[in-house]
Amino acid sequence: MEIKFKVNRTVRKSNKLINYRDKLGLTALQQKLFLFSVTELKKKEDFGTMLSFDMRDFFGKKRLTTREYETVRNAAAQLVRTSISIKDDDGKWAELALYSKIEGQEGSSTIYFKFNQDLRPYLVNLRGNFTSYLYDNVVHFKSGYSVRIYELLVRHLGWNNVYEVNVDYLKEILGITEVKTYKTFPKFREKVLDKAQNEINAYSDLTISYETVKKGRTIRSIRFYISSKEEVKQDFLNHPEEVKKSEKIDFEGEITDSEQHVDVQEDLAEKAARLVTRLKAYGFTHDQALLVVKATEAKIESGIWKILYNLKIALSDKKINNPKSYLIKVFKNQYNLEFMED
Repeated sequence: MEIKFKVNRTVRKSNKLINYRDKLGLTALQQKLFLFSVTELKKKEDFGTMLSFDMRDFFGKKRLTTREYETVRNAAAQLVRTSISIKDDDGKWAELALYSKIEGQEGSSTIYFKFNQDLRPYLVNLRGNFTSYLYDNVVHFKSGYSVRIYELLVRHLGWNNVYEVNVDYLKEILGITEVKTYKTFPKFREKVLDKAQNEINAYSDLTISYETVKKGRTIRSIRFYISSKEEVKQDFLNHPEEVKKSEKIDFEGEITDSEQHVDVQEDLAEKAARLVTRLKAYGFTHDQALLVVKATEAKIESGIWKILYNLKIALSDKKINNPKSYLIKVFKNQYNLEFMED
């Protein structure tokens, strides 16, 4: 039986470690094992000691199958042989192992590990230029690329909530530069970008979208737009009077007003976060995007998603040059919203 362990495990890493190059392309399981072990660093003195964690905590289960034991053992064997490449701004690079030792005991669910001493400046005594986040935000990812892209984006949250990265550089970080499958952009989009976008939006504390940036006919970079779900959610939960109630019938056919109101608010908050991210991608401010959400409730019935879909098609056909100006006019006509155009 699966259970939830109420432990807020925090991953804290130097930004140089977030931008490491991984030639082998670690799987989601291997990356999560590494991040889970990083959360065991409670104080700086822990780094030089043999640390441990219970595989039952890692899987969130009271009992593990033989297969799960073997899965972790095989992943650990790969991790202890893995090296990563870290580059400094001055061009200096280093190949570093993650661990000096990982060990366990037959019949025991405890994993013992010791980090490579050379990782110390990237994991402890961090003062500025580091990123921290809750491990819970990556625990449900199935793709290793989702983990890496999430770290890159959560690092840039707050920097105008936009992160533009060169396609070749992103592939290098993800360890897929030489992978034939991703040589063509459509496969790279489908298997890496779209997969990461879907998982990050579904399971993490972020809502993201992206667009491609071309030079001539060649796609040179990816521009990510990032929003914190909590920021948008609080805007709406703090103003429940602005949320319209909609009846929700339970399996017995009874309506519970108190429960339905909470459900409607939470459902709206999730949709609102996605809509805010999309609008900010077209140049709207956070407050302007919230006005649109409040007017449309981010619902399909309000027509907002059809408007954005039609805009996306028009942009790809180069029929619209200024998406924000176009949307301002549409919002004024359809929802009677007034904006000051930049």
